[in-house]
Amino acid sequence: MKTATEYRLSKKINLEQWPVVIEDFLSQENLAIIKSFIDNNPSVWPNLSADDYWEGRSLYHNSILNKPVQDIMLDSMNQIIAKIEEHSGFTKIYSDLLSMARWPIGYELIPHADGEEPDNSPHLFPWRLFGSVIYINDDYEGGEIYYPRLGLSMKPKSGMLAIHPGTLDFLHGVRPVTSGVRYTIASFFTTNDSKALKYDKSSS
Repeated sequence: MKTATEYRLSKKINLEQWPVVIEDFLSQENLAIIKSFIDNNPSVWPNLSADDYWEGRSLYHNSILNKPVQDIMLDSMNQIIAKIEEHSGFTKIYSDLLSMARWPIGYELIPHADGEEPDNSPHLFPWRLFGSVIYINDDYEGGEIYYPRLGLSMKPKSGMLAIHPGTLDFLHGVRPVTSGVRYTIASFFTTNDSKALKYDKSSS
């Protein structure tokens, strides 16, 4: 299965099985390490940009110069791959992105799919069969994740993980953050090994 559209059309998605939501996916110890990194390193975040939605809000795994945080992110990614393989039946899953994001007041995300466009136009990342989000904190207001086609809305708890297919069935968005700052770790997954990023702990 090479694209999200092929996955949807294959009729192999059990819609009742997704999204997979796991509370307390990250341990309190690992959450404390990540939160300490965020609190003590405000300068790692570039300035926000009015012209680029993600500029100033994303830190790629290899740009986070903190080995404990890098290792937690990598270990979590590998656990998520195992969960996807367990629930999807795929045996070879790869990540093409691993990053941390901040969501200041006013930021939201309109409903979208990770591998398909609602108007059937070409998607920038059609190979993304699955997406995942780990929620670092919950001391903010707003910022709920919602799936309009499923009639589902959730206020994430600190440490929670959500995984969903990248197909149109799982359009999802984020409601505006109204106070505080929301922090997440996102990753996307594919069966296309040519899109896989190479993560090497020894270089962290």
